[in-house]
Amino acid sequence: MNVEAANVSKRFGVYTALDDVSLEVPAGSLLALLGPSGSGKTTLLRVIAGLEVPDSGRIVIGGEDVTRRPPRQRNVGLVFQHYALFGHMSVFENVAFGLRVRGLPQREVQERVEELLAYVQLEGLGCRFPAELSGGQRQRVALARALAIRPKVLLLDEPFGALDAKVRVELRQSLRRLHEEMHLTSIFVTHDQEEAFEVADEVVVMNRGRIEQVGAPHHLFQCPANAFVADFLGDVNVLHGCVSCGRASFGGLEIPYPEYPGETPLPATAYLRNHEMELRRTGNGEMHVAVRIAHAKNTGPAVKLMLIAQPCRSTLHLELRPEEWERLGLAIGDTAYIVPRRLSVFVTEGPATQTTLGKE
Repeated sequence: MNVEAANVSKRFGVYTALDDVSLEVPAGSLLALLGPSGSGKTTLLRVIAGLEVPDSGRIVIGGEDVTRRPPRQRNVGLVFQHYALFGHMSVFENVAFGLRVRGLPQREVQERVEELLAYVQLEGLGCRFPAELSGGQRQRVALARALAIRPKVLLLDEPFGALDAKVRVELRQSLRRLHEEMHLTSIFVTHDQEEAFEVADEVVVMNRGRIEQVGAPHHLFQCPANAFVADFLGDVNVLHGCVSCGRASFGGLEIPYPEYPGETPLPATAYLRNHEMELRRTGNGEMHVAVRIAHAKNTGPAVKLMLIAQPCRSTLHLELRPEEWERLGLAIGDTAYIVPRRLSVFVTEGPATQTTLGKE
């Protein structure tokens, strides 16, 4: 089933949680809502689930307007961060709960629950209680319970947020496998970029109640729509400068910026990612940024550098392989040069345009 949110707004007192949000989720897709705390991602999920009623706008599931329908009439499966299991019920009865509420025969309940417990790798644990399970196992029970009613749509709110790193990785893989086998339209909320990029077909980046950009993970990473997306997705280095007369200037680095031919300088920001820049002993005539080596820490698999860009004094961070650092023969206090292979430039006032320098 496809899901559509059309011009949805939601306020809590004077706080605007969602501001005219529109989103289409194709049938059978796995979509992540990604953003910082307070971006509106959980509120949007709760509005889709029917746990919150929008102040304006519509929610459409499978072509039907469900905006005013309660959750039980939307046939959606819900998985929460903190499991929300019934502590006084066994694992079996937790998974069976929705089926019993719907009055299914005992034989059908038994078969469905056993099928799901095997599917989430909890065979033989039906008689245990939630307190007797690990966090990862409890979340698997919550997932099985959500799937028991054969929902049209699966909604997950920070499903792995309460788990340790290793268990999160295992459950992310399980969710991806489940999606590929069941082709169930799924939406999950996360603030973890790695999680969203690893699991989802498409990612929705949200900020302050609005959608900043929607796209496949690789597209968002390589072509951010604005400065917020560029800064939010991954570790980035920031250079501050200006644009004028079709050129962008960041200290000693100047690149073409034909989007703004005006003579009045406008503030601009350049974003560089670790893997998109190269450290050299000399500039060799290429477009570069002169830096001073301020700190170097060998952590084993990588040497982490703190660099001070000259003359703008911006702080840059770079990781190199130990053998690459040794080959360069640099030391703290030395001057070196950063050669960008790709950087994104955004004008902070004026035209909201972007240019990317790509050097292979």
